[in-house]
Amino acid sequence: DSALEPTVGSPNISILIDQGFLIKNGEISHPLKETMIGTNIFELLKNIDAISKEVVNESGYISPTIRIAKTMVAGGK
Repeated sequence: DSALEPTVGSPNISILIDQGFLIKNGEISHPLKETMIGTNIFELLKNIDAISKEVVNESGYISPTIRIAKTMVAGGK
């Protein structure tokens, strides 16, 4: 699950990935925890390359799993 925080008057967003996975060469490389990605909403939408049919309900957020082809990743464990 993630939290979107738009910058007022800007399409730039930073997203906190509470639970996710880094995928390299089509394989799950390692889990991501407390990791930030930064992009703008237009690039984020353009780089979505897969969405699951199933939905996940975690902490009140109900959403499908979404794969983003490329984005900036910062920090994390």
